Formats: sequence, structure tokens, C-alpha cells
Amino acid sequence: MNWQKAIDKINQDKYKIPAGWDSKEKIAQELQCSPDRVHDLLKSGIASGAFESQEFPVWDAKRRLTVRIRCYRQRVDENSPTPTNDLNAKIAASIRRNPKHSDADIAKNFRGATKAMVAAVRATL
Repeated sequence: MNWQKAIDKINQDKYKIPAGWDSKEKIAQELQCSPDRVHDLLKSGIASGAFESQEFPVWDAKRRLTVRIRCYRQRVDENSPTPTNDLNAKIAASIRRNPKHSDADIAKNFRGATKAMVAAVRATL
């Protein structure tokens, strides 16, 4: 058994960019600019609330450690019904995976979730 490959596989699955988010390198390719310019180009969209910016830990197999990667996403239109339903589905899945975790512990893992929302979802399960 190759321990390093096993560790890399586990960490690559655990430390990755979440779905819906794009790294500044990917956005730079689409915008045909340097990755250093991406934040400046998106700054007004971030200020207006059209875009979100967040850092995520990603596994770097060459250096054998996690590195923080700046990522961006477009916010979902508020008229769309999917964000709340999607959030409730994610909360329900988290409750099923971790039934002993408190409502507050689960809520802090989801942006926009509150302890009361988690309690309401838990009550429907």
C-alpha cells in the first residue's frame, strides 16, 4: 500500500472547491486576464452583491498541505425559489449524517442558515 497516495486521495476529496464556486484562475481564463486582476474586475459586482468572494482550503499534493484558494460565484436571483429549498435539502442531509450535532453546530456550516431554520427542518424529518 502506498500511504502517500492514500493520504492524497483522502485529502483531495475532503479539501476541494465546493460546487458552484470558481477559482480566480478559472475566472481569469474566461475573462482572458491575469489572475491578479480578477478581484479588481469583480470588485464592483461584489460591492453590489451580484458576486460573492470566499476562500476555501484546497489540498496541494506537491507540497502536502492545504492552501487557501480565493473563489467567486454569482449570487442566485432572489426571485428564484431554489436557494431556500436547496439550503433546506442540504440542512436535512447534514442532520441525517450528524443526528447528534446541535442545531447551532449545523447552522454554522451553511451560509444564511440559522438555528431556528435547522430546528424547523429537523422537525419535518
